[in-house]
Amino acid sequence: MQTIAFTNQKGGVGKTTSAVTLAAAAAERGVDVLVVDLDSQGSATELLGPDAPPAAGVADVIGTGPDERGRDVPPARWSDVVLTAREPGDVAPGSGRVDLLPATDMLVASEEHLYSTGDLWAVGAVVSGIRKTGRYGLCVLDCPPAVSRLSVNAVAGADLVVAPATLSSMTIRGIERLHQLVEVVRDDLGEAPRVLYLPCAVDARYSETRRLLSEFEGAFGEYPGGDLLPAVRTSSAAGLAFARRQTAVEYQPDGRLAQDYRAVLGVLAENGAVHLPATAPLA
Repeated sequence: MQTIAFTNQKGGVGKTTSAVTLAAAAAERGVDVLVVDLDSQGSATELLGPDAPPAAGVADVIGTGPDERGRDVPPARWSDVVLTAREPGDVAPGSGRVDLLPATDMLVASEEHLYSTGDLWAVGAVVSGIRKTGRYGLCVLDCPPAVSRLSVNAVAGADLVVAPATLSSMTIRGIERLHQLVEVVRDDLGEAPRVLYLPCAVDARYSETRRLLSEFEGAFGEYPGGDLLPAVRTSSAAGLAFARRQTAVEYQPDGRLAQDYRAVLGVLAENGAVHLPATAPLA
């Protein structure tokens, strides 16, 4: 199982859309996928999860520290908390399953607990345990849009970090904060995963967008030699799909958003960052 953390310390850049759409694109190719929602806003949970708020979530698996009486609360087993988001065949004919470790309000308590303990490996320990079961081919971590202990934990536990980014000068600040976060992991653990950048909501009709994209390409270089993934074009499908609680792959399979994320998945698969079934054609 490979684990990809989707993170950017600036909100509104397509982080959750990228996480769930890539997960759906992988499931479409026959991969069994686990989505872990580490963002207390719970957007991935709202899209993929049940109608009613889940009674337990990933916070209970990570740990929330002592209760109000100071008593230790043992972490829950991930298998008791995981939810089925899409059964096999739901995303597309022959698709894999999509499961969800949902977000709940208790993620705030997990954040405080991780801050007090200084633990950088709580999420990594959960991911490692899940990997040993062989149940999934891909794990996607949807991270909070902030420099936080949960974000640091996600980076520490990931094989690869993907940073969705809109092409604006403000994005640079988010990238700088992400580099700081990765260095925290490197300093503490001695290594850190590779970071790739994913341009989102790109509208090449505008000269300013083309200029910024060219600057990004010059700064990072195209993957795999560089760190810039293929751009995702702007599309209204993201909001429309979310309103229907669908991924873009389900909502508009032939639309540009689904096509672009399939292309991103294909590039990652061609270079070994994601493993697809041998029978699945690459984008």
